[in-house]
Amino acid sequence: MKIKIAALMIILLGAISAGARTKYQEAVLTQMSHADSIPDASINVHNVGKMALTITNYGEIGLPSDIPVPDPMTGEPAPSLSFPKGYGLNYLYDGGYWVGAIVGRDTLVSTGTGADYGVHEFWPRALIDSGAIVYRSTNNPDAPEYDSAISQQDFIANFADTLTDSKYTGYDPYSRRFHRPMNVKIWQKSYAWGYDYAEDFVIFDCVLLNLGPYELKNVYIGIYMDYDIGKQYRYVGGDDICGFIRTVPSRYIPGLIDTINVAWAADNDGDPDPISGQYAGYFSPTSAVGVRLLRTPSDRLKFNFNWWASDYRAEQDWGPRRTGTADDPFRSFSGYMGTPVGDMNKYYMMAREEFDYNQSETYIDHTVDGWLPPPDNAYGISNGADIKTLVSFGPFNLKRGEVAPFTYAVLAGQDFHNSKNIYPFLDLGLNALWSEWIFDNPGVDTDG
Repeated sequence: MKIKIAALMIILLGAISAGARTKYQEAVLTQMSHADSIPDASINVHNVGKMALTITNYGEIGLPSDIPVPDPMTGEPAPSLSFPKGYGLNYLYDGGYWVGAIVGRDTLVSTGTGADYGVHEFWPRALIDSGAIVYRSTNNPDAPEYDSAISQQDFIANFADTLTDSKYTGYDPYSRRFHRPMNVKIWQKSYAWGYDYAEDFVIFDCVLLNLGPYELKNVYIGIYMDYDIGKQYRYVGGDDICGFIRTVPSRYIPGLIDTINVAWAADNDGDPDPISGQYAGYFSPTSAVGVRLLRTPSDRLKFNFNWWASDYRAEQDWGPRRTGTADDPFRSFSGYMGTPVGDMNKYYMMAREEFDYNQSETYIDHTVDGWLPPPDNAYGISNGADIKTLVSFGPFNLKRGEVAPFTYAVLAGQDFHNSKNIYPFLDLGLNALWSEWIFDNPGVDTDG
């Protein structure tokens, strides 16, 4: 089941007032009556566990809309990322894929969302592939969706960057060009469970395919996330914090350390009651969410983590940046210090070896370690901002017809903010471990 493009237009337009629509969005509205030219865009919602997460067949994760859009399977308003579900909390504006490569003499990046407003370059190929999101489930052996199911809730989608109609792909003012396809396609299989050990994450098992006639060189893949954490249907994007956590104390064997490698985000304080200072239980955004890579096309690939505090005003936009060298000079992002606007800057961010320090350390001077000095508003950013994160990996080459598999989990953990001074990553770390164990071999314990 799915919603058609009319609902997608609500998704694309919902966060922007009628007076602030871009030319791209106006063009899409104008073309809605021409059904044959409309990509067969669809959504569905993982909701079998404690996390409710919207997935799409147009390269986007989550649902960036202030206007309720129905879940096609339940009819209820589809959340972007609700955790725990049903308590009116939102942990994600939207996320999506970035794929960059060198094609001939060109540096190209195709995106599902992120950084360049009005640019959206992944769409289902409805006239070539089936644009429908396929549903499968292990719940009922007698049901037709049981065949080939992996989890209690499988969704299978595919989308490509091959559409060139600028009414949908937009115009990149920073690269000064319309969309140039790399001719890549992503098969996305997402899995969710309702068991107590697996109810806090969704696993995305993906394959990147080179559809085009040319070899793609130095390919990088990025998972971009824009976290706006707080009460649903309110603007809550200005006070989030983020970072990267590599290890946590083991929950099962005291004294040991578990490696989790999670790019995480949370509300800066969990929004306690301003008078009592107490949290409202499940109704307060006291959890943390994040992304964990589970597989890349090769174990030898470089792995980056970047974050930035975005702002429409270039002088207020900032993210950690390393100083330039003679061999690798500093690169300005068209006046922005954090947001990598345009194809060249996105590719640069994915390709340059950089692993950002945590947002809470923004006020600390890291120049001795090769970083630029803190910004003037460093203390403000350290305490919460409108943050975006990017986990990226590469490079690898992809010849015509070749595929590259990659897998990641979108996960959450409760009690990041708590009144008992408990280690904040306790639950998030446990869920990160279980996401790895389940991906390692679903249904089979291989390592005890």
